[in-house]
Amino acid sequence: EGVLTFRLGSQQAEAGAGSCGIVPRGIVHGLHNASPDVVRYLVMLTPGRMAGYFQELGALIDATPSGPPDPERWAAIAAKYDTEFLDVPLASS
Repeated sequence: EGVLTFRLGSQQAEAGAGSCGIVPRGIVHGLHNASPDVVRYLVMLTPGRMAGYFQELGALIDATPSGPPDPERWAAIAAKYDTEFLDVPLASS
C-alpha cells in the first residue's frame, strides 16, 4: 500500500503496491516514504537470522515511546547482526 522510494546502490526507483525488490547481501540500500500517505510493505529476509535484529530493535523502540531510539544503542544492535547504517535517524531537536 502506498509508494516507497527505493534505493539500491546508486540507483533509485519508486515502488508501488505489488512491487518487488531484491537486495543482494552487502549492497547499500534504503527505503523512504516521501509522501504524507501511509505505506505498508512486507520484508522477507533469508537467512532468517535478522529476525533477532527486529525483535531487539522493537524492544528498544518500545522502551523509548517519547521519541526515536538512542542511535548508539540502535547501532550496537545492528552491529550484532552484521548491519551498518549510513544514516541512522536522530532525535528531532
